[in-house]
Amino acid sequence: MSILYDFSGKVALITGSSSGIGAATAILFAKSGAQVVVTGRNVSKVQSVAKQCSDVSPNESKALEVVADITREEDIERLIETTINTFGKLDILVNCAGIFRITQITDSDYIENYKKVIDVDLNSVVNMIHKCVKHLSKTKGNIINISSVAGIQSVCINKYKTLYLL
Repeated sequence: MSILYDFSGKVALITGSSSGIGAATAILFAKSGAQVVVTGRNVSKVQSVAKQCSDVSPNESKALEVVADITREEDIERLIETTINTFGKLDILVNCAGIFRITQITDSDYIENYKKVIDVDLNSVVNMIHKCVKHLSKTKGNIINISSVAGIQSVCINKYKTLYLL
């Protein structure tokens, strides 16, 4: 069974869309007719996903490629500004960027890893929403926040690097 969605005329910005769930989300939005903003830190991955989006777009829309690190204030501002300058609006914000670090509290780099995870998985989401809300309110747009099971379920990793849900 095939489910069809029609996002024609909609602009979707998907963070973390250069790989994984974010890439799949961008491709599905493009296939459903949306104008898509593909973003991530890796130029070649952003280009690859943008090409896939353009290839499946029913209206042959070219995906907007923006290489950005969403933990950097200036990159977030450039990402949003480029989106608005290119498409004139924003209808959908999908916060999909996320990282996972395997570390123990006794590791010397624990705090550094903790801060990086919080910057990507939490602070960037709040910052993106804060900066996009004025554009989304104009279009009566939507915000979609994607998280892993670790967002609602504690995890434990033993010395063999085996992941357990608690």
